[in-house]
Amino acid sequence: MPKKGYKKPEAEARTLRVHTSLTPSEKRHLDQCVDASHVTGRSDYIRLLILGKEVPKRTSASKAKLIDELARLNRKLASLDNNINQIAKTRNTGLPVSQIHFDEALNDHRKLKYWAAEVLKKVITKS
Repeated sequence: MPKKGYKKPEAEARTLRVHTSLTPSEKRHLDQCVDASHVTGRSDYIRLLILGKEVPKRTSASKAKLIDELARLNRKLASLDNNINQIAKTRNTGLPVSQIHFDEALNDHRKLKYWAAEVLKKVITKS
């Protein structure tokens, strides 16, 4: 977001308008295309099209939910990785480490990696 009081250079300012007439069905089609995209309005959608840029598609609710779950699992895996690294560091310094804690951390890590792989498969097959 630009700083308060920022004004675009004259060459970048959008001062020109183009008026286009559409039939009701063409307008409905345009609105459906905008709704299916991840763009905020008709002007932005049309601007991307005429510039030859890719119009980002809206993520379905189920796919977004799976992506959120995958991100949550990734954070848990990172946390477990950190725990395993701390256990390994403690073990490498010669301090005693409970084998039970180490085995539990590795087991949790394996379970979460499997779960994350399953979620990722779901995300890929839904795309």
